[in-house]
Amino acid sequence: MDPNEKDKVKFSVGDVGAQHIESIYYGGTDYKGTNYGWPRYEGVCKPGRVNIENCKPNDDPSITMPFHWYEHINYKEGGCIGGQVHVPEGIWPSEFKFLFTDFILLKIYSLQENRPQRACAECSPPLPPTRNETFYRSIHKDGENVNEARLVEMWFGPYKDTQALYLTKFGNHDTVIRIRYNGIVNKPPNPAFDFNYDGEATVEFDASGTSDPEGDELEYEWDFGDDSALRVDATIVSHQYEQLGEYVVTLKVTDTSGQEQQVSKTVKIGAAPKVTILLPYEGETFWVGQTLRLKGEAVDFLGNPIPDEQLTWEVRLHHANHFHPFLDPTVGNDFDLYEAPAPEDYLAAKNSFLKVVLTGRDEFGLSETVSVDVQPHKVIVNITTQPTGLDVVIDGYSIRAPQTITSWKGFKLPVTVVDQPPYIFKEWSDGRSARTRKFAIYQKPDFDPIPEVRPIFCSDLGTICENHDECCSGDCNDGMCVPRTSCRFVVCDDGSFH
Repeated sequence: MDPNEKDKVKFSVGDVGAQHIESIYYGGTDYKGTNYGWPRYEGVCKPGRVNIENCKPNDDPSITMPFHWYEHINYKEGGCIGGQVHVPEGIWPSEFKFLFTDFILLKIYSLQENRPQRACAECSPPLPPTRNETFYRSIHKDGENVNEARLVEMWFGPYKDTQALYLTKFGNHDTVIRIRYNGIVNKPPNPAFDFNYDGEATVEFDASGTSDPEGDELEYEWDFGDDSALRVDATIVSHQYEQLGEYVVTLKVTDTSGQEQQVSKTVKIGAAPKVTILLPYEGETFWVGQTLRLKGEAVDFLGNPIPDEQLTWEVRLHHANHFHPFLDPTVGNDFDLYEAPAPEDYLAAKNSFLKVVLTGRDEFGLSETVSVDVQPHKVIVNITTQPTGLDVVIDGYSIRAPQTITSWKGFKLPVTVVDQPPYIFKEWSDGRSARTRKFAIYQKPDFDPIPEVRPIFCSDLGTICENHDECCSGDCNDGMCVPRTSCRFVVCDDGSFH
């Protein structure tokens, strides 16, 4: 919602898009009944390739184009517009008006006016009057899944006598961040700490990796996660824990200008339980729509079984370097996971899989997490056309046949064909004539023939042909497609007419 609009309702809508473009639209009082173009448009282009033909300026007044858009950097990761916010007037400098996150690119962008020579509605693809300016970059820490750094949502909320920007992350630590403007040029410190646990109750913490951009003197405040805290000037401290368990330790560092930052880590006191996934087993594959069984077991450090109500399952659909939640954290054991997923699109079929995650937690609060990767049953599909060399739209992607693509067993592959003058779509190789359809992908034994998607085209009038089947009219006369006639005369070898 735009808080600066007082007389009517105005808000922004982020469109994650398909394969090529991310877009942001306006909605509200002035946009009632608006048609944003899908599926005829992906942003400012028609689905398929981003080229001159698909990205002509829109001349349909019934369709509203986005006020901002940008192309994906690559097909592997794409892009994903997440949280958006209109900056309330008067709390930040005037150049900050609208911010939005990209879940894939780990950034908050500030929308800036484009350079006049860069805005071009007549270009192909059209260039917007606005541009992305990186405002904040989330840190992807070594050894952590990139989803730990994903930015999800943001909003302006109260802070002292003004407002600050709050944002949430997908990860497990430091998941709520506050960004405020105070007019101070001095930058905040960069807190960091490590710890060494050797099985004893006393843990040593080392914050010597902490730094400050201006080299200011720093004050360190520790919260050890057990209702005890310590404010010291030293970077190395020790703390003794009275009970076994997991503790979230937080270090807050403040410089001489009052700028502060904090960072958290989890400390485990005691031996973690042993957790095992029994089903699905390592190396198992799945097909689209299949039911998978989730079964595991766990024992504490004394060898005692951990009850099922202390087991938590999670299933993630991994795609390239990120994942989407498929099964949210679910307590229990030995139950069915219904309807194994389809790939996001045909490109994702090459690099997607399910990761099954099981966490066991003992009576002391100590936990251990294990996982198993379950790969899809992949099937190679031939994409051909008759005649060869024409385009077929596979799951929104336009490809030039012949090609082979990777799909998953049980997936219903969306396929579309359009006329490509002088060639006109006639039918599919199985005799069906719908231009858009879904091909069920199955390949049972290894020796089964490779599945094929093959649209058949015929030639328009006046084009070169070799036989009647090549012509849409059904008549090939002297090597040219001609209109069908009511009679055809043939001179036989004996000179007679038929």
